[in-house]
Amino acid sequence: MNPEDVERLLGRFEPAPPPERLEQNVLAEGEKLLRRESERAFGPTRRARETRRWGIAGVAAACLILSAVLWRVLVPRPGDPGGAPCQGANEFETHLDTAAAAGPPAFPTGAPSLETYAPLFRRADALKPLAEELRWQNIPWVTDLEEAQRLARTERRPLFLWVSSDDPLGRCCSCAAGLRVGPLSQEEAIRRISASFVPAAADKKALEKGNHKEFLRSLKRQNPQYHGIWIVSPEGKVLAGHDDRKGKGLEGWTREIIETLETGLKAFGPVEPRTVAPPDLFPHRGVGVQPGGSVTLAVYTRLMLKGGRDGPLAFDSLTLSMEEWVMLFPPRVAVGEEWGVPEALARKFCRILSPVSDPDFMPRPEHAKRAELRAAVASVEGGTATVRLSGRWETEHSTPDGKPLRGSASGEGVAVLDVRKKTMLSFLLVTTGVFGQPPEGRECGAVVEWTSTTP
Repeated sequence: MNPEDVERLLGRFEPAPPPERLEQNVLAEGEKLLRRESERAFGPTRRARETRRWGIAGVAAACLILSAVLWRVLVPRPGDPGGAPCQGANEFETHLDTAAAAGPPAFPTGAPSLETYAPLFRRADALKPLAEELRWQNIPWVTDLEEAQRLARTERRPLFLWVSSDDPLGRCCSCAAGLRVGPLSQEEAIRRISASFVPAAADKKALEKGNHKEFLRSLKRQNPQYHGIWIVSPEGKVLAGHDDRKGKGLEGWTREIIETLETGLKAFGPVEPRTVAPPDLFPHRGVGVQPGGSVTLAVYTRLMLKGGRDGPLAFDSLTLSMEEWVMLFPPRVAVGEEWGVPEALARKFCRILSPVSDPDFMPRPEHAKRAELRAAVASVEGGTATVRLSGRWETEHSTPDGKPLRGSASGEGVAVLDVRKKTMLSFLLVTTGVFGQPPEGRECGAVVEWTSTTP
């Protein structure tokens, strides 16, 4: 068959159209529509020019949308290898097991000479931590990273480095708060961490601003994650890490942590078991007067339901200077003497409104729309004075991502003073209120306490 016959034969058939995609169909139909509208409005002379303009605009818009999608999917938030930080709002969705919530507190409130205030003490006990919520303190934490590295080199063992968005031993993100009452309070995890590692707890923000900035960057380069747990050799080599909970329930989450420990130890090699007593992490929290006259009040907040525990514990502290502390003393020790503390001091108590551990959810003094704390001498007997406390707070603020939060609470309490020495012997404030996104919120409560001596 000669070439002419081939051409004649092929001419009898229309060429098969190329495969079409949905985008091509949509663009083709759009081009037809634009062509008709352009011709109707401008005539055939301007039709091609307008079509080209609309085509260019369409391509530009498509590129912009595609770039935005790719940026959100592929690029993490600035400085956050391994993804975005956890959200404190998760704590609002948590409810305690009914049986556990009804248990007694780790350290009950009370004083033999204050039977009149027994109902107040019972309210405090309904808010204060359960024993199982404080087991993480049985781990011998080291809060100085340089000291932890020194111990790891000396003892020839790896670091169990726990990094939180904020102070992991105080107000911290919901991930760290969950770890505290979850895997880090389980007996097996406590035993393994304490026996094989040098456990170090660090504030991510403090590391980024201090001398350990490069060390943190090195950890993230080796095992990219926002925060969480790194198993690290004394030389700074990452042996394992964990920052993404996958297991269901407490058992699954705990198993993930145990597997991380095993992976790190396998990479490091055998270590001798260590026996180290847990240190007193908070020697001045809720007890005693510090050098200079300041005091640190112990603060516990949580979600509640009908006056009982119904959410995770937010572990917090409030430090008052000597000048602020004496403002809680009566101007004159006489029954019926009343006074109000300055508003600036009352505003410092606003933090007790938030039952969420995440500091982004905690109102600051400047967020207070109302802050009142009043006191009155109720009795004077045997060299001691009993002072009744009452307060009211209302706050409004927004989280960094713009979510509005509103809180309100009222409280009452009791303080005992040594009249002769002019010193405070004990302080207790119990509040109840509502906190959350307006117009609704969840029931919550707080306990603020302090004593002059160790119970």
